[in-house]
Amino acid sequence: MPESVDYDTSVINVSPSGMKASAETLHTYSESVATGLKNIKTQLDSLQIAWQGDSAKAAEEVSNEWIRVISGLFGTEDEPDKGVLNALANGVSSAASNFANAESGVTKAFNEFRNQLSAGGDGGDEDPKDTPPEEVTDTNKTAVTMTFPDN
Repeated sequence: MPESVDYDTSVINVSPSGMKASAETLHTYSESVATGLKNIKTQLDSLQIAWQGDSAKAAEEVSNEWIRVISGLFGTEDEPDKGVLNALANGVSSAASNFANAESGVTKAFNEFRNQLSAGGDGGDEDPKDTPPEEVTDTNKTAVTMTFPDN
């Protein structure tokens, strides 16, 4: 049985810049592999000229399957983004952008909060109250009520 996890103490550590670099690396690797595979296909196509009869048919079937699989992985020359590896790289890039935007939004919110705290009040004469607010037990004014027993 897996060990129970306390999600209240879990930490997710993400580096948007690292994710962006990884996405760029995935694109570079994908392009490199696609170029190598294109060269292999060119060599295989040149060999088909010498094949005749049943071997020519078998070679054509292998070539068609090769094109189908490679197109699924890397897309086509006209539509490289249709490939799985490019889609994965684009997904990592989008996730990096989303994390960066979230980080920026949280930073902005905390900066505004800090600025409001350090700005002081609105200049009014009223001092902050250290006493709790009065109890509101009238259900016409609030949906939440609390009553305490008399001692």
